[in-house]
Amino acid sequence: MKPLKHSFGLAVFLFASLAWATPNPAPNIATVDFRGVDCAEDLRALTDSLPWLLDIRQTGGTLDGRDGAWVAAAGQPYGQGSLILTLDRLAIPADLALTLLYEETLNGDFVVQLWDDNDRILAPDLFSNIMVAGREAKTDTFILDLARYPDAARVVLRRLDGEIRIYGLILSPVACEVPLTECNTFDLALQLDHRLTPASDLVEAASRITRPQGKNVDWETRIVQAPVDVAADNPFAREALAAEDYPEYAPSVSPVQGALELRFTASSLFAVIDMLRLLNAYHPQAHGEAIRGLSSAGALRPFLNGQTRLCMMSIPMTVADRERFFRSRGYPVIELPAALDPILVVVHPDNPIHELTIPQLDAIFGTELRSGAEQRILAWGDLGADGEWTDRPISLWGGSPQTGTSRLFRQFALQKGPLDPNLQNDPVSMYVGVLYAVARDPSAIGFLNAQHGTYGVKALAIAPQTGLPAYPPEPGPVYAGNYPLARTLFLYVDAPSPDQIDPLTREFLNILYSRSGQELFARRNQAPLPASQVREIRTQLGF
Repeated sequence: MKPLKHSFGLAVFLFASLAWATPNPAPNIATVDFRGVDCAEDLRALTDSLPWLLDIRQTGGTLDGRDGAWVAAAGQPYGQGSLILTLDRLAIPADLALTLLYEETLNGDFVVQLWDDNDRILAPDLFSNIMVAGREAKTDTFILDLARYPDAARVVLRRLDGEIRIYGLILSPVACEVPLTECNTFDLALQLDHRLTPASDLVEAASRITRPQGKNVDWETRIVQAPVDVAADNPFAREALAAEDYPEYAPSVSPVQGALELRFTASSLFAVIDMLRLLNAYHPQAHGEAIRGLSSAGALRPFLNGQTRLCMMSIPMTVADRERFFRSRGYPVIELPAALDPILVVVHPDNPIHELTIPQLDAIFGTELRSGAEQRILAWGDLGADGEWTDRPISLWGGSPQTGTSRLFRQFALQKGPLDPNLQNDPVSMYVGVLYAVARDPSAIGFLNAQHGTYGVKALAIAPQTGLPAYPPEPGPVYAGNYPLARTLFLYVDAPSPDQIDPLTREFLNILYSRSGQELFARRNQAPLPASQVREIRTQLGF
């Protein structure tokens, strides 16, 4: 049998009960072990001697006492299967760590939610897919400040997709002795590392759950990670989402159900998928299918053919496309901005160049010099770099010419001229490949969309013409329209008018044009719409 670190997942969630945490009391471990638990009565009996935990119940799953697990089967409808823990908030002595021991199953996807006493969702998706988030962050610990949710009474582990198999959970107090806003990752790691020794109560409790399965816990690489603060990581979020009057999402009080299909392109890949997960998190009877087109044209085609009611892409519909839509439907398409996604031009961090002009970009990436340059730029010395850079040839990276990002880059920088045939691209990873290639090669320059970030590379400021100021891809220039490669992601809706949009599509739009929806773009390094623009769109849609 595989060791635990390969086939099991261990996640530690730190719940803070007060804004100022008290000194850490003596550990008081509460262990929930699903061995021998076969029915609801057995489940409820587990709480009789457990501090802080008033009740445990489950829906849409089965209790396998022989295997010692709660299982939500893969064959169920999307979003079905929940394990619900009711907390005694008054009895929680300090910060509370919830440790989960679960099987890492193929395509398994579950989320952690917070509900109030009336089973209303307060936080629908705290850490996204726990299995993926834990692996990608190389962490097993996720920190939550429950003071943000004073009405939270239940922690819900909710299956979204695939098989979910949870073997047990452990509740234990962990205190931060400084204000939570100042209790950084390092401080918490010191506390938990002290606790997570082979002889600690927590390790022993976890081992009692896993040993019967013949597995051993590897505690060598356990680290702590605070929740992602999109405002801290994304300057666009700091600019836009700081508005106190930013519209908040209020779920529809009427039942929302059915299947929603949305066509989209790579530029909105992650945000769209996260938004559909959020829709299902609030409305379990509603689910969405996001179908990615290889290009904006590929996403638009089924929309024009009437195969889907929603289409999100990175370039606007042409006059011809709008005419075709109108002739087939008898009404104009509804066009809405979804977010901003500037195109970045990136170089290796060691490159001495910090800014370029549009004519220079044309001379580097194009072949016909349509933007005003007098000759091609083939080496870094042509841009004024000296020393070892003088004769160093420029290596070009970008996306496939069919993608919306490439088409807009050609429009903005090359006046729709052709890209240099020596431009390299990774047909599989596309713009992620651009990021990696430029980070590895000091001679490289590339263009990519903002959602892939700038890790390991340097984004250049761009001037619209020779002799004019260069603007960096930062909030001020992007929101003001001064950054020459700024662009808008567009959402197209097939409906005669906003008041005739069907309830399921309408609820998706309700999420998209709210803080909750725009934060999903911000998590992917894109620029959320300003509060004033979101309010205007909500008024247009009748919210």
